[in-house]
Amino acid sequence: RMQYLVDTYKCEWKEVVDNPEKRRLFRQFVNSDQTEPGIEFVDERGQRRPVDWPKGGMPPQENELVQLDGLKGTQNTENSSDGIKTKTKPKDTGRLKLQWVKVGHVADFPIDGGATIKYGKVQIAVYNFANLDRWYACQNMCPHMNEFVLSRGIIGTVENEPKVACPLHKKPFSLETGQSLSGEPYSLKIFPVKIEADEVYLELPPREQINTLLDTSHHCTKATAFAENESEQCISCSPA
Repeated sequence: RMQYLVDTYKCEWKEVVDNPEKRRLFRQFVNSDQTEPGIEFVDERGQRRPVDWPKGGMPPQENELVQLDGLKGTQNTENSSDGIKTKTKPKDTGRLKLQWVKVGHVADFPIDGGATIKYGKVQIAVYNFANLDRWYACQNMCPHMNEFVLSRGIIGTVENEPKVACPLHKKPFSLETGQSLSGEPYSLKIFPVKIEADEVYLELPPREQINTLLDTSHHCTKATAFAENESEQCISCSPA
């Protein structure tokens, strides 16, 4: 048995590195080769370490910035025998000029999972909720600690409500409304999704409008906000 194990052993990571198709699944953004630092670092005793989260969580006034006035309601698509059905709720389009933007192909998004797309300076999580035959999209930033990780969250349902749970602290949010399902004052901005052939589209406002409120640099937690040494800075937010 030991010899069989030795003879048949394969390194899963090496297989990913050697296989372009598998390696593609580990891109930071489905629709861009750009990368952004996902972990903030500070210098301590001549070494770099991940920055501490602020005690007690992010202050409420910071989280209010995730609200995008004028983009209300939710929309999903369902594949059925008579084509794609689109369910929508009324939106206020007087202030935002919404447009359908292609963000990738169906194969770019894991089944019953999510991946991140880059739109302007904003990260958006897109989910292929295959078990429900629906697609969802929301901001990639979890407002609990301002970490850009929701595309890697766990999707499921609670009392028939589709949800995503942050992979860091398991904070659950409705994928239909964006509201917190744990009764906390956090919420997500959600975006309509539609599928045409094998292409995935999001209904989004112009880049300059969404950048003003959801730009990654606006919400990245700066180490100077709570570090004892005021000279410490969040590398992912600094000009360097």
